Amino acid sequence: AALKDDIAKRRTEAMEREEDKRQRHELFDKLREKNPLELPPRVVAQQADMMASQLLGMMSRGGSEEGLSKDAADKLGESAKSAAQEIVHQHFLIREIARINNLAVTDDDVEAELSQMAASTGLPLPQIKARMAQGSRLTELKVNLMERKVFDFVKPQVKITDIDPPATPTGGEDR
Repeated sequence: AALKDDIAKRRTEAMEREEDKRQRHELFDKLREKNPLELPPRVVAQQADMMASQLLGMMSRGGSEEGLSKDAADKLGESAKSAAQEIVHQHFLIREIARINNLAVTDDDVEAELSQMAASTGLPLPQIKARMAQGSRLTELKVNLMERKVFDFVKPQVKITDIDPPATPTGGEDR
C-alpha cells in the first residue's frame, strides 16, 4: 500500500511538473509573439552553433558515426537557428521583466533549490553543490530559477483559458 501511494504521489508530481512546463512554454511563446525584438545576430549565431554542436555530440555518442548529408546538415542548422532565436528572445524578455519588476535570484533561492535537489535525489548536499560547481551548471540553475520567478510573477497577470480540442470530422474519412 505504501509503495502504491508513493508511486501515485510521484506520478501526480510528474504530471504537475509537465503541466507547469507546458504552461510556461505557452506563456513565453505568447510573450515573444506580443513583444518582438531585434535580436543581435552574433548572439543568435553563437547560441545556434552551441545547440548544433551539442546535438552533433549527442548523435556521435549515440552511435551515429557517419557524417550528416548536406541536406540533413542544412536542416539541422536551420532548426538550431530557429530554436536559438526563441531562446535568445526569451532570455532578453526574462531579463527585462526581471529588471523592470526588481526580480532577482538570491543566494537563498539557490541554496533552497540545491537542498530540494539533494532531498529528491537522496544525495548529500555537499555532493550536489560540488556537481553544480562544475562547468556552467550553477549559471544554468540560476537562469532556470530566474525563468521560474518571472513565470510565477507573470502567470497571475494573464488569463489562461482551457479550450476543448476541435471535434474530429465524421464520415469515417481520415483527414
